[in-house]
Amino acid sequence: MAVNHLLSDLITRINVAQKCYYSYIYVNASSLLLNLISLFYYNGVIRGYFICPYFSNYKGREHFTTFIQKFVYQAKYYDKGNAILKIRVYLKYTHKLNKQLHIISVSTPGNRQFFNLRALSLKTNNRSRYKVMYLSTSQGILTDDMAFILRKISGEGLLQLQI
Repeated sequence: MAVNHLLSDLITRINVAQKCYYSYIYVNASSLLLNLISLFYYNGVIRGYFICPYFSNYKGREHFTTFIQKFVYQAKYYDKGNAILKIRVYLKYTHKLNKQLHIISVSTPGNRQFFNLRALSLKTNNRSRYKVMYLSTSQGILTDDMAFILRKISGEGLLQLQI
């Protein structure tokens, strides 16, 4: 399956998996998604993540050592393009509060939303503490608080997380 916008794919997979109470999901690996997922883990949004290979011709019933041998010793999977790196994201639930995350895409490929320092200061002062925006800046992916308070930089809004 070809995915044009990996960020929208991640948002959709997380939102649907949380409604169905899945324990984990798989997403295609990219540097943007890996940085974003590691920031999710740092902020306590997810339980964890793991980068794993995914073989399109792998049945899943073989012994684990056989799988490792295929992965390590047979480089022809990479040459043919059969091996894809996936990120396994372990979702986090709070059963006491019975609240779920809701992730909204801020920017799309056709409509980029940039936030300067003034817009970030208004968002930081007026927003609810249950909303967090993730920005793509020149210094990497940061939350709106980290971008405004710690580093005083602006950037493109990627997504907004509501609890």
